[in-house]
Amino acid sequence: MDAEALDIIQPDLNWAGGLSEVLKISAMATAYDLITIAHQGVTPVGMAWSAAQSPIHTPYVEMLLKHAALAYHFDKNNGPILNNGNLTVSDEPGFGYEIDEDKVEEETEITF
Repeated sequence: MDAEALDIIQPDLNWAGGLSEVLKISAMATAYDLITIAHQGVTPVGMAWSAAQSPIHTPYVEMLLKHAALAYHFDKNNGPILNNGNLTVSDEPGFGYEIDEDKVEEETEITF
C-alpha cells in the first residue's frame, strides 16, 4: 500500500482471519483510498461485510454462482436475490441466514 502498487484489495473472509480481520484490512485500505471487494463476498458474512462498507470503497460484491449455491444450500430464503446484476441484502437479523430443516437429512454430533 505504501508503494502504491495496488488498486484493489480482495481479502477472503475464510482465509484472512474472519470478519474481524477483514474489517481491519478494509479500514487500512480505506485509509489509502483503495477499493476493497471481498473474495467470495456473496457468502452470508461477505454480504453483511459488503453492506456495512462505504459504497465508495466497496462498490461491488464478487459473486461466484457455484459458490453461492453451496453457501446458501441450507438457507430457507435461498440466499441473496440477484436481479439484473444487483444483489439485495437480507434484512433479517444477524447474517440473514436461517437453516431450512427440511434440507437437513441427518444430524451427526461431532466429538473431539
